[in-house]
Amino acid sequence: MKISKIIYLIPVFFIFTACDSFLDEEPKNLIDPDRFYNNEADGVAALTGIYSHLMSTELFGRHAGRFFNLTADDMAPTRDLGAARTDLAFKYDENDPLLRGIWITMYKAINDANLLIYRVRNSQIPERARKELEAEGLFLRAFMYYYMVMMFKDVPYITEPTIDDESYNTNAFMTRTPSETILSAIVEDLKIAETELPANIRPDYKMRPTRWAAKTLKLKIYSWQRNHTAVKAAAQDIIQNSFHRLLSNYGDIFRHDNEFNDEMIFQFDYVFNLVPGSNGTSYEPRAQDERIGVPVPDWFRGFGQYTVYKSIVAAHPDDLRKFHNIYEQLDNGAMLNFSYIRKMLRPLQVPEEGRNNDGQNFQFFRLADVYLELAEAENELSGPTALAYNSINVIRQRAGLDDLEGLSQAELRQAIRDERLYEFLGEGTIRKIDLMRWGILREAIEQRREAELVAPRRRPVLINILNTKLQNLQPHKIIFPIPIQEIILNNNLTQNPGYL
Repeated sequence: MKISKIIYLIPVFFIFTACDSFLDEEPKNLIDPDRFYNNEADGVAALTGIYSHLMSTELFGRHAGRFFNLTADDMAPTRDLGAARTDLAFKYDENDPLLRGIWITMYKAINDANLLIYRVRNSQIPERARKELEAEGLFLRAFMYYYMVMMFKDVPYITEPTIDDESYNTNAFMTRTPSETILSAIVEDLKIAETELPANIRPDYKMRPTRWAAKTLKLKIYSWQRNHTAVKAAAQDIIQNSFHRLLSNYGDIFRHDNEFNDEMIFQFDYVFNLVPGSNGTSYEPRAQDERIGVPVPDWFRGFGQYTVYKSIVAAHPDDLRKFHNIYEQLDNGAMLNFSYIRKMLRPLQVPEEGRNNDGQNFQFFRLADVYLELAEAENELSGPTALAYNSINVIRQRAGLDDLEGLSQAELRQAIRDERLYEFLGEGTIRKIDLMRWGILREAIEQRREAELVAPRRRPVLINILNTKLQNLQPHKIIFPIPIQEIILNNNLTQNPGYL
């Protein structure tokens, strides 16, 4: 049985049962930690609580993903979603309830991970199982802090569980830790995790991380830090020594019956009618947006929140990926108003899945990302060497594109950035983090607006959305505000510059 199934079959154990936040009042309902971790099954049961937080609506079940996806330069909804959707166009401020939900849920999950690590270390679980459980706890905590840094920059770095009054008083009133200190610390945790996590996917628990997931997360941190030497070494390790391989057919990566294929390194596993999600529904068209004079399919009942800008469609290479990346024409030849991402349209494969009840996994890392990170790191270190060319060309070859050659370092840098856009179109949180780490988020959105103004079949609403993004995208808005309620509850917290 997959761990994603176990999440809903075993009670989810929260550290705080009556509080909106573990920072909001003195806890009165702490679970006795001695009730847990008498055997491996107890540790696995504790893991379900962590995964249930991470896969919840507040995090990667909906809100966290949208705060990344809708503030990049590749996707937009079919309409202005109004004041309630502050994740659309940098409209958020320190009072945003969705951002506070992300903050609270992340710290609940972090505390659960801290408790797991603490109790496993002090348990009688056999050594091999104990080390694997601790390693998974370290990986998940590192994963959460990586995303907290991407969203909020400096945050309280809490590594001990809240289990009594003393630990509560320490954790609830911590100051913010510099983001670079956090990233350095979680790299060290990942070095431990990668030695103890299994080398292969668990047959019965496919979603749980392997050592290669830990190594890839470590690579992503190095990439954020612009430590190109470390990125190169980590990428070569994963490519040369892991069981992961590039699939020969791009479309096979996204088949509903092939979710845990050899290219996928880490993802959250949503399951129709068991662990349902709404991510897939966000990619699906809304019928009312597609009044085109002919009947549209019954499965046009989605949110229409992730459509592709028309200028991306126009510029997309005429390669083997385009069919899987772009859906804008019905079988009868009728053209749709908006362009959608075919590989993310679950009803094309499993029509029985419904609105807010789909099995669309949330994908974080796959091997193609590692190859392109290697190409980028090598180009930054040494220019367009054979290794840099080979690392991007293997991705282009699968797409049916000609090999690159004879480029300057700057030209290859841009080619790699373009390749990442089309290879990972609409996937996970990749595009937003890429633009942030390159320092070109505003520039990319400005370029998208200019391209959209002259794009074939352009839609005025998409241009309006880009205009709104640029109106609101002040420099401080690249990083989210610390929720004001958390600052009120913990006067040791400070606000990110530019917010109240």
